[in-house]
Amino acid sequence: MTGEERIWQIVERYKTWQSGQRGLMADYAHAFQTEISEIIAQLQQDWPLSGYKLSSASSKDQWKVILKSLFKPASSSTPDIAGGHAADVRLIFVVEFNSHLNQLRPLITILKKRNISYAVFFLSKDLYENKGAEFGHAFIIRANGNLKIRLQYIFLNFRAVCSLLYRFGKTVNQGIFLRALAFLNAKRLYIWLAMRREFSAWLDQMPVHAPVVFFKAEGSLTRGFMQICRQNNRRIFAVQHGWISKEIKYHALLPDAYLVWSAFFADTLNASGAGCPAKICGCPAYDQVFEVAAQQRSQSAEPLTLLFLPNSGLSQTPFSEVNWAIECCLLYLQQHPTTRLIVKPHPGDHTRRIEAIIRNNTQPDQIECLENNAPIPYDACHIVVTMNSTVGLEAAIYQKPLVILLSEEKYLLTPEYLQTGYARWVQDQEELETTILDMRMHYPRYQEKCRQFVNTQLAFPGKAAEKIVETLLC
Repeated sequence: MTGEERIWQIVERYKTWQSGQRGLMADYAHAFQTEISEIIAQLQQDWPLSGYKLSSASSKDQWKVILKSLFKPASSSTPDIAGGHAADVRLIFVVEFNSHLNQLRPLITILKKRNISYAVFFLSKDLYENKGAEFGHAFIIRANGNLKIRLQYIFLNFRAVCSLLYRFGKTVNQGIFLRALAFLNAKRLYIWLAMRREFSAWLDQMPVHAPVVFFKAEGSLTRGFMQICRQNNRRIFAVQHGWISKEIKYHALLPDAYLVWSAFFADTLNASGAGCPAKICGCPAYDQVFEVAAQQRSQSAEPLTLLFLPNSGLSQTPFSEVNWAIECCLLYLQQHPTTRLIVKPHPGDHTRRIEAIIRNNTQPDQIECLENNAPIPYDACHIVVTMNSTVGLEAAIYQKPLVILLSEEKYLLTPEYLQTGYARWVQDQEELETTILDMRMHYPRYQEKCRQFVNTQLAFPGKAAEKIVETLLC
C-alpha cells in the first residue's frame, strides 16, 4: 500500500470515529478532522498531504504549553463588534487572512455599485483594526471566553485524547500521539470554542436568508464556523482563494457549493472526496491582474532579472527548503555577476528571516529585497523563481517562465505547473544553470506554454467577480 493510499485509509478510519460523536464533540471532530488525521499519518510514517506538521519544539516545551493552557488558555482580547446594520444584509463574508481580502475587494466593489447590503466578519484582531474600516459593515469576532468555555475546553480535550488514543493508539507511538494531539488542542481548541460561541450569537442577528461566504472550505476554524452555519440552516459558499490539490484537507467539505477557478479544480475536489458541488466561476483576485498583464507582455530589458518569491517556511514547505533555495539563488548570482535578483518575501514571513539571510549576502549590488507586503513586480523580471505557491498562476498570466526550486519531490505540491511545460522543477545548482539558459534561449516557446496553462487552469480571464456575485445571490 502506498503512502497516499494509507493516508486516505486513515481518513476513513477517523470519519468512522467522528460519525459516532454527538453534540460539541461532533463539532470538534468536524473542525479538527484534517489536523488529527495528519498527526496519525505522520506517526505511522506516511508523508502528510497537506499543512499540519508535528511541532519541532522539545517534548518539555510542548508539555509546558499543554499544562499552561489548562490554567490560562490562549485567547485574543478584541473590541466589541462594531459597525453595520444587520436588517438588510444579503451576504455575509468571513475573512481569516489578509490574502482573502484580494478575493473580497472585487466582490464588494460590485455589491456597492448595485447597492446590495453585506457584512464582513473578521477572525483576526489585527486585520480588523487595519482593514475593517475599508468595508464599512465590518465586525470582529472575539475569543475571550469564560469559565464555562474553559470547562468545556478541558472536558473536550480530555475526551478527544482518550477517544482517539483508544481507537488509534495500538498503531502509533502512544506517548507522542498523546502529546501531539494535546499540543494541537492547547494551541487552537480554546480559541475555537470561544469564537464559536461569539460567531453563533452574532450570526443569529443576521437575516436568515443571507448565506455565509468563506474564502476556503478547509481548516479547523473554517470547518467549525461552517458547522455552526449548517446547524442554523444557513446556506454556505466557499470561494477558492489558493491552489486546490488532492489532499486530506479537501475531504468531506461542508459548503453547499465551492466556487472554483476552473474545471481543473472542480475535478480535483471530486478526486479528493470533497462531497460538495463545485461551480466554475474564475478568480476575482485575478480580474485586474489580467488587465495589467495584457499591457506588460514584452520581455524586460537586460540584464537578466530573476524574481524570487519564496514560501514563508511556516506551512507546507519547511524553512530548511526556503533556506536551501535562497542559497541556490545566491550561488547563481556569484557565477553570473551581471544577473539581478529581486526577492519579495512571503507575506506570512513575520519573523523576517528571509530578509535577514538576503541582507547578509556578499552581492548587495545584485539584489533588491522588497517588503513582504509590497506588490509583486512581474514586469521587472524575465523569470520567476518560486517553490509551492499560487504565485505560479500569476507568473503564467504575465507570461513569465517559472522555476520551481525544491530539493526533493516530496515537497512538490503543485506538479500541475509542470504538466503544460511553462514551469521547470529544479533540484540542484547544475539544473538551475541549464534551466535558466534554456528559458532564455526559448523564451517565446515558454510564453506560449504560459498561455496554454492559463487557458487550461483559469476560466473567466476577467469578470470573475461578476460571475461569483451572480452565483451568490441566485
